[in-house]
Amino acid sequence: MKRIAAFLLLLSLLVVSCSALSSCGRNGVISQYRAVGFVRSQSPTGASASFLSFSGRYVFDLRAAADGTIYYMARLDQGEMELSYVINGKKKQLCSVKAGDPVEASGGEIKKGDYVSVIMETISDAEEGAVTFRLTDSAEP
Repeated sequence: MKRIAAFLLLLSLLVVSCSALSSCGRNGVISQYRAVGFVRSQSPTGASASFLSFSGRYVFDLRAAADGTIYYMARLDQGEMELSYVINGKKKQLCSVKAGDPVEASGGEIKKGDYVSVIMETISDAEEGAVTFRLTDSAEP
């Protein structure tokens, strides 16, 4: 009887561990990337990343503290990437970033309490780049 209870306990711990390790984030989008010199930071309402080389998709999960928009900046020395976001399973594009053509803008409509997955995804391998995202309050100038 003790062996069966121990086995069931071990099995349940294994199932919980596997599901935690393979979670997809709040909006069902997962990061899958290859990078060199990839440095990132994140807070509940903002994130940034810089890299020497990057290929794939990286997802920042943020939460809106107020109604507003997504402020973003991005630059690349080589390659091309798309910046987009997902709220409630709906993906919307912010912009495309091409080498030598930096972007700084705001976009999207965010409601207080929304879980926002902001996505940077390469179209072609990117080099020497940086991105910054911030969920801004609609009252900010």
